Amino acid sequence: MTGIDHLVQRQDGVGVVDVRMVARSAAGRTVSWYAGGHLTPEGGMPPLEVVGDPGFVWPALEIPMHGWATMRSAAPDLRAVNSTVYGFTGTNDVTRGQTRVRGQSLARVLVG
Repeated sequence: MTGIDHLVQRQDGVGVVDVRMVARSAAGRTVSWYAGGHLTPEGGMPPLEVVGDPGFVWPALEIPMHGWATMRSAAPDLRAVNSTVYGFTGTNDVTRGQTRVRGQSLARVLVG
């Protein structure tokens, strides 16, 4: 996976996630995805002047997050990802460099 992950901190302490990535499988299939959402730590994110200090160390905690993602692929066997939006919830641990999410398609299931 390659891409860019922006985190914008709002005045109210909520972190706004803006992620754009491209993944390529060993078989050469490519999927691009775009995700947005919010990091909502209890008590808010640390103030920018604190985070910007060279001596700042992130506390060891899992920050709750939630959001949405869209994906695109030209691979015929992956075309279903082009027609839905995915919702996700999870956590982000900056000290470990780990993000854990659980997502699912938000498309309605059509019957009949």
